[in-house]
Amino acid sequence: MRSPLTAVSIFMFLIPGIQERPDGSATNGLISLARIAVFPNGNWRNIQLPSSLLTMGKSFSLKGRKTDRTGLESIEMTRLKEDWIRDIETQIEEYDQELSDKIGMTLLELAASANGIAADRIRKAAGKYKVAAVPVMAGEGIIGSFSQSVAAIIGRLGFKTFVTEAADVDGIYEAFGAGATCLFLADDQRFIGINRESNLISDNNTATAKGYITALEQAAGDLEGRKVLVLGHGTVGKLMVELLTQRKALLKVYDIDATRMSGLDQSMILESKDFIKDYQLILDATNNGDWITEEMLHKDFWMAAPGVPLSLSQSLFKKYRHRVIHDRLQIGVAVMMGELCR
Repeated sequence: MRSPLTAVSIFMFLIPGIQERPDGSATNGLISLARIAVFPNGNWRNIQLPSSLLTMGKSFSLKGRKTDRTGLESIEMTRLKEDWIRDIETQIEEYDQELSDKIGMTLLELAASANGIAADRIRKAAGKYKVAAVPVMAGEGIIGSFSQSVAAIIGRLGFKTFVTEAADVDGIYEAFGAGATCLFLADDQRFIGINRESNLISDNNTATAKGYITALEQAAGDLEGRKVLVLGHGTVGKLMVELLTQRKALLKVYDIDATRMSGLDQSMILESKDFIKDYQLILDATNNGDWITEEMLHKDFWMAAPGVPLSLSQSLFKKYRHRVIHDRLQIGVAVMMGELCR
């Protein structure tokens, strides 16, 4: 018998394959590439993907995340534009050098550090893993250059990569036929990486939060006991708050929409953007674009900013580029690949 929620999940690109079992796992039903099986109690369950997609008998354990009243997790994701990412493939080497100059780590080293593993572990995996980027047409459709950019970023880490000619289920079928160990794919709701050999799955939101916090630490030093400001309390901002709390940072959060901060302790809330200038260390997870002026910044600020579009104007970013860690895809994707090498 299919889980009642499985039927609710029919809203995106779906793959046959989920049915809840008594032990909490699932098989033979429906799976959304965006949301992978979230059940009504607010926790992820073990799921088993169909043998046409993954090796028979393997299942994925996914970390818990609170959900809305439908039982499905509410995910916010900024939709990228081709103009923002079309140069990633041709400029990845230049990007990696700039990152190294800025924080003292290459993209590969950052991916390893963010996941608590040795860089050699990723290098070793690169020698045996084949990685496919699969275009997905669900929702608003394929973003030009997206899959090619993902492949280029992972290729920079040393992996053999390719983009499938086909999209959606046919693309997954093509990837498996070509011997892909890992698959990367995204729709309008979620961007994931899957390692079919080790049964690991990586989520871009979590990887992005980990990656940018690690990058800020590398640039500015240990965050424990230091004042850190998180701008934006959406999906990535909330993950950053969790990670910074674990690091014992002295944390404040600011969001232009005060209702987003309703679950926070009052002591963690920055009441006005006028006080942003009091914080040297900033993690910017907003997506409003061009709203922070020079007068709002600490004179010695460091900003790690996964949010797109960037909160700084182009002229301000150019002036302080040496103190702003920002890209549209690279760090998040690299850390996702690192997660799949654990």
